[in-house]
Parts: sequence; C-alpha cells; structure tokens
Amino acid sequence: METRISGMQRTQRMVTSPTQWRLLLRLATGPATSDQLLLLGSWRELWRLWQHHLIMFHVKHWRWCLTAEGESLRPVLRAIQACIAE
Repeated sequence: METRISGMQRTQRMVTSPTQWRLLLRLATGPATSDQLLLLGSWRELWRLWQHHLIMFHVKHWRWCLTAEGESLRPVLRAIQACIAE
C-alpha cells in the first residue's frame, strides 16, 4: 500500500497541471505532432513533461511520444480515460 501512495505522490510532483494530464492522455493514444499537442497545451507544459523524462521527441519521425517512464503511467491514464468515457 505504501508503494502505491509513494508512487502517486511522485506522479503528482511530476505532473502538476490539468494541461499536462491532457497532453499525456493524448500521447497515451499514440505519437503526435507538435501542432496536435499545442492545440491542447503550451510549449511550457511540453517542456516540463520532457524535463521529467515522461515524453520524448523523435526527430526522425517529427513526433512526440511517451518514454518508458511515461509508459509506466499507462494504468493511471487508462483509469482516467475510463472515467472520461462514462
């Protein structure tokens, strides 16, 4: 139980705004271009997620995607998506 609580606290320190959650939710569905993501947020929000190693930019494909660290949030992102769908 304490592991889950510390994991959630760590996540809350890294993802600090609703905009960042929206960006992560979008990237959970697959890679996206900068233009697609900027419709949901700002460069500042992208930068913060990148600083926390949750997202990365593939120069070859010109797409943003989740990193392995970001993929570790997938269960949380799925739960949020399920709540939104209801």
